[in-house]
Amino acid sequence: MVTPLRYNFTKARLLKEALPERGHRDVWDDEVAGLLYRLTKGGGVFYLCKWAVGAQRWLRIGSFPATSVKDARDRAVELLSDINKGGRPWDERKALRSEETLADLWRMFEVEYAIKQKRASSLAADRSIWRGMLEPWGGKRSLSGITREEVKRLVEKKAESAPVRANRVAALLSTMFNWAIREKGWKGANPAKGIKRNKEHSRDRFMRPGELRAMFLSLSHEEESWALYFRVSVLCGARRGNMLAMRWADLDLDRGLWRVPGEESKNGQPLHIIMVPDLVAGLRNWRDRCPSPIFVFPSTESKVGHKVEPHPAWKRVLTRAECFRLIGLLGEIHKWPQPEIDAERDRVLEEIGRLRLRALGRRQKVEGDPLGAVLAILRDRVKADGGDPLGGGMLDVRLHDLRRTLGSWAAMTGATTGIIGKALGHKSTQATAIYARLDLDPVRAAITTATAAIIAHGEAVLSK
Repeated sequence: MVTPLRYNFTKARLLKEALPERGHRDVWDDEVAGLLYRLTKGGGVFYLCKWAVGAQRWLRIGSFPATSVKDARDRAVELLSDINKGGRPWDERKALRSEETLADLWRMFEVEYAIKQKRASSLAADRSIWRGMLEPWGGKRSLSGITREEVKRLVEKKAESAPVRANRVAALLSTMFNWAIREKGWKGANPAKGIKRNKEHSRDRFMRPGELRAMFLSLSHEEESWALYFRVSVLCGARRGNMLAMRWADLDLDRGLWRVPGEESKNGQPLHIIMVPDLVAGLRNWRDRCPSPIFVFPSTESKVGHKVEPHPAWKRVLTRAECFRLIGLLGEIHKWPQPEIDAERDRVLEEIGRLRLRALGRRQKVEGDPLGAVLAILRDRVKADGGDPLGGGMLDVRLHDLRRTLGSWAAMTGATTGIIGKALGHKSTQATAIYARLDLDPVRAAITTATAAIIAHGEAVLSK
């Protein structure tokens, strides 16, 4: 039997306790019987654990360090006194107390609602907003002390630099308080209710012919698994999370289909994604060399076994692609023939390689990434020669724009809205009835036409 860890609580000693990566760990106070400090991955919380009325009673006191050791002991003594007099404070704790902090509300909301009800991506977004905005702003403040005017100022200040993010901050705070009122008996008002939201504009960025050519050419110089990942992304239009976790078992390469299970799709329904012949050929070729029999895009550095963070590789692809586009602009300005453009592109790639080797060998200091350093030089060259370097811009293309690119090219090549929605796995009250009547044949035809156009534009430069 493991002996429980006990010692006299002090702030300094509790701060030295390491948080466990999984599960929980308890430390008991020597001064007040039943007072314990429970550590989890998310932080530490004081509890009173007491056997009473035929059951083990757990009474949450407050999170540390927002709740001090002295306050935790004082509250524990009060609860013990109440229990000894016949009281049942565990019943009273059903209602959220006004002196509890915003951090206390967040932990309850996260554990009891968000983790159970929200998708992983939504939960991650909520956690990002909490840690980046709400916790530094008011994590230690009592719920009763948070006013609507303060929330309004917080949202307005954030809106100056990031209006959409400001909307998410207000929405999360409002959701937390509504949940507290509905589920935790919170008697106060919702301070985020009625806060004016900023206008949001739908993003319509997609890749055009010149950008597709530059991206495909950049992919030909990229590490093989990432090159395939981005090629599949633009040619099947799948969501990033599904792409990263793609399994060989879910692919039917003979039929050119990828089945995303319902528990992994955004709309909760199994999703059938068309894999055009170009992708099928690439995936068959990769399967012969793929180091994993489970995941299509494996990673030995990830705990989950597959790639999890595509942004660094995507930035590398876009930076290289923009370099290629700027070389094309220089070719237009100086009327270079195609062989000279190709030779200049080769020289730039050699220079990137030299800078990278020098940086690795520490023989020469290189500020930032070698790709970024060469990109800056090319931008200056285009500007000095009378061109507009912004005309070759690629770094504003987001990963989700690859999905929008397929939808946009499908629309330009004649696909209907319903077929595009079915291909991309959209779900809306208006479109659901239409999608339900569609089989995969017209979807396959539309996606095959769109991807053929994308490939034709994207690989045109390779045939020159």
